[in-house]
Amino acid sequence: MNFWVVKCREKKADGKRGGHWDNYLKGNWEVSEGWGGKNWIKNNESKKYIRDKVRKGDLVVCYQYEGREILGLTRMESEGGEDPEDSGQFNTLFFSKSRKALRLAQPITIKELRDSKCDPSCFKRGKQGTIFPLDKVEFDGILAVISNSSVSNKKKLHNWLNKVNYKLKA
Repeated sequence: MNFWVVKCREKKADGKRGGHWDNYLKGNWEVSEGWGGKNWIKNNESKKYIRDKVRKGDLVVCYQYEGREILGLTRMESEGGEDPEDSGQFNTLFFSKSRKALRLAQPITIKELRDSKCDPSCFKRGKQGTIFPLDKVEFDGILAVISNSSVSNKKKLHNWLNKVNYKLKA
């Protein structure tokens, strides 16, 4: 199992309209046709991760660029895809249905992560791209911050982790 941070932006770097994780997490933006695509994911490193590493069942941290906050967690529904099909451009992600995702009761800011001594490399200045790998220590660190942030987040997180059969290291 792999662990990922997927960044979403309401306004993409080229000025065009992007998206907001809350739309997915609230069930208003199903991504059964795929998330991303040729007009969204252009970073070569992101495309390489999607081609070589993304697998069904991988766990995903839903990070919203605006606000610099984590809004939830989800899973990969399958390996990454190509847009256009058979183009060799792996730029599409497939997430589980939003009803199976976890929307945090209270978002977690990057400042809160850092204040808790959790500072994954993907949140460092100058990082470009859409999808970033996390190691297990970084992922568990994020989960610990979420769990300790509020009673509501803790309860929701632990219920979701049970459903996805992931054991948080104590």
